[in-house]
Amino acid sequence: GFQVVRVLRLTRAFRVFKLGKYSEGLILFHRVIAKSLSALYLLFFFMLISTIVFGSTIYYAERGNWDDEKGYYVRPDLYGDGTERSPFTSIPRSFWWVIVTSTTVGYGDMVPRTTTGRFVGTLAMYFGILVLAMPLAIISS
Repeated sequence: GFQVVRVLRLTRAFRVFKLGKYSEGLILFHRVIAKSLSALYLLFFFMLISTIVFGSTIYYAERGNWDDEKGYYVRPDLYGDGTERSPFTSIPRSFWWVIVTSTTVGYGDMVPRTTTGRFVGTLAMYFGILVLAMPLAIISS
């Protein structure tokens, strides 16, 4: 019995969203998003394609060699005198690196060490800047 009353009380909290139709800033924001929907679709499409392409490429460039003894992929470490466990353990996990790199956040949790990996990283950074700049310029105009 009391659970129904709690649910009804919870639905009252959604009345806050009705205030949006009285705010000029939110109305303007809604109009901008509605008019820029095609540019946003283009942004998401290019981000999806670049994530798949660069994620797959960086995985194969950075996964290293399989070590039977350790049971995981190893790659040369930062100084080149030893090996370390590769953080690029799968293509979907590499998608995280692509998104972080192309949006220029760069957490540093996954870093390419090979020359090929660094080249892919450079391309991903430049492509991310271009892909993000193009639709954002359209939205801002």
